[in-house]
Amino acid sequence: MITPLRLFGWALLLLIALAVGDFYRRTQSTFVPTQPPQPGVVFTGQFSRVYAGLSLLELGQITPLLISGVNPGAGIPVASFADQFQLSATLRVAIASGALVLATEANNTIENARETRHWLTTLSSTLPIVLITNQFHMPRASLALEQALSGRQVLRYVVTENRVRYEGVVVEFSKYLGTHVFAWLPHQFYQWVWFWQ
Repeated sequence: MITPLRLFGWALLLLIALAVGDFYRRTQSTFVPTQPPQPGVVFTGQFSRVYAGLSLLELGQITPLLISGVNPGAGIPVASFADQFQLSATLRVAIASGALVLATEANNTIENARETRHWLTTLSSTLPIVLITNQFHMPRASLALEQALSGRQVLRYVVTENRVRYEGVVVEFSKYLGTHVFAWLPHQFYQWVWFWQ
C-alpha cells in the first residue's frame, strides 16, 4: 500500500535526482566562439576566472567583457586592476574603449547576476551571454544569471579546477539548491547572507 509519506519520499528522491542531474549538466561548457563575438561576464572569486575572461577577450572570442564584483572584498581593487592582472596594451585599450568593463557593486553570486542584467541593458546586442567561472561555481552562477535575465540564453565557459574536494562540491550543491529560492528574495535579505559569497 502506498502511503502519503512513502509517496512524498519518492517525490523527494525524484526531485533530488533531477537536481543532481541539472547540477552536473551545468558544470559542462557550452560556449563555442562565433562571429560576431558574444558578450561575456566573469563573476569574481578565484582569479583564474578573471584570467580566463581576459584571455577570451584578447583572443577576440568574446566582446565586450564585464567583470562583476571588482572590489577590495574580492581582492581586486579597481585602481590596481591593470597591474594586478598584468594587462597587455591591448587590454588596457579595451578598458579605455569600454570593451572591458569593471563593475564594483556585487558582493555575491546573485548580486553578480543582477549587476550583469543592468549592464546588458546598456548594450544593443541581443546575442547570448557567455558566463565565465569555475566548474563547481558554474551551476548556481548560471542558474542565478538565467533567472536574472528572464530567458536570454546563457552560455557556459567552465574554468577547470585543479583540485576538487568532495566537501567543496557538497557545499556548492547546497548553494545551488538555495539559489532556486534566494534569487527571488528581496535584495535586503540575501546581501547579509555570508553563505552565498
